[in-house]
Amino acid sequence: MKDSEVKKQIIVFTFSASLLFFLFVFFSCQAHTACFGDVNGDGSMTLLDFKCILQASAKICPTLCGECDPISYDINEDGLITSFDALEVYKKVIGSESILDDICPILTPETETLYGNQITIDDQRCFSAGDDLIFTISVNDAPNDVTFLYLIILYDSNRLEYKNAIFGNLIQEPHCIFINNKQIGILIISSDDAGILQEDTGSLLKLNFGVKKCEESMLVLFDFSDDIAGWTGRPGRVKVDQGNQYYQTYQLFFPEISLNSDFQTVLKKRMLF
Repeated sequence: MKDSEVKKQIIVFTFSASLLFFLFVFFSCQAHTACFGDVNGDGSMTLLDFKCILQASAKICPTLCGECDPISYDINEDGLITSFDALEVYKKVIGSESILDDICPILTPETETLYGNQITIDDQRCFSAGDDLIFTISVNDAPNDVTFLYLIILYDSNRLEYKNAIFGNLIQEPHCIFINNKQIGILIISSDDAGILQEDTGSLLKLNFGVKKCEESMLVLFDFSDDIAGWTGRPGRVKVDQGNQYYQTYQLFFPEISLNSDFQTVLKKRMLF
């Protein structure tokens, strides 16, 4: 065999080996990336992945997606499977900012109908850590009578701390509605005598949260069951007040500036403007 033919074969072999190595690395990386958030391995992140991680956080294993994988379910890689991991997947699914934007940039969330107007949580703004935020859960034009009610609210326990609840105007018998907050980051709301009538509109509950970190966050409504099965809900958002950074700086020097004061006016009085 001529030297030229041997060289050609060596070149072809080297190219083929390089191509196989590239394909191996590429698909390995794809598989590794997909394992974060896509816990059922179907190639996309959906509400099912979110629910499975939430089940795992409540020690329900196997989940709807199968066995609880301690690697793929642990989204923030802190060694624990918590409601925080589920919340990050939910935010990724609806296109909101999530830590998965860096971990799984190639995965495109499916388009799903997540928002509706039958049950909503309003948005609130935080100013600084230590604030109290009251979120109102409202029913809008109830499509049917509701006696038995069951729903779950997921919140970011790293940023918010649940304190208590006030019953809204739709609840005629407060003793008939129950709030289970035993698991941090999750509120389970249920009733066996809600007393909501078809076409009713009003407030169901007002939830009081303390702000641990004044950062953007979300309260998610899901798992509607019993007489509200099939209803849809809009999540509530925590937004950061634009004056937050100025307030925190000014208050160091001028303690008379309170959360409710117009600190621009206070500073003018101090002849700084």
